[in-house]
Amino acid sequence: MINPQSDTARYIKIYDDIFTNEFCSNLIESSKNSPHWFRRETSKYSFDELPLMETEFSNELNLLKERFTSLFELYQKDCAAQGRFNPKWQFESFRMKKYNPYVDGFDFHSDANTYNRAQRFLVMFLYLNEGENGGTLFSEQKLIVKRKPGRVIVFPPYYMYPHAGQMPRGNPKYILGTYFCHKK
Repeated sequence: MINPQSDTARYIKIYDDIFTNEFCSNLIESSKNSPHWFRRETSKYSFDELPLMETEFSNELNLLKERFTSLFELYQKDCAAQGRFNPKWQFESFRMKKYNPYVDGFDFHSDANTYNRAQRFLVMFLYLNEGENGGTLFSEQKLIVKRKPGRVIVFPPYYMYPHAGQMPRGNPKYILGTYFCHKK
């Protein structure tokens, strides 16, 4: 008998030290002056978001794309999934999120739950800072991923992977995310 919790948990991968603490802290600092931050808030989530634009973050985006592409290859190997993904893919935009302590969070959800998001097939989140609480909680897999600078979490965006962004305490939580998407 297959245990569905352990079977799906094997597709959640955590990779530490993919980016240096210096890269992560520099990205946070350089983002603070951007005029492109905006607030997102509903009954299910609240956070500030910054789309990383080529005009502001070209060097950082180049490194992010290079490392995330390498991680995609490693993820396929670690999951014994080589050749199972569409070879034609593209990144969705890279977005940084800031969760304010004691205020912001993201309730349980999946990331490919609408027609417009159905092209997503893999999630990558980069934690940019550490702090008390503010990790990512996977309810079905009974897993909490703690935030740590340079840590990347990779997982499928589907309904079998409901996850929540915990409310941080003490200091803001900064995370950077993108999705691997099927290319038309």
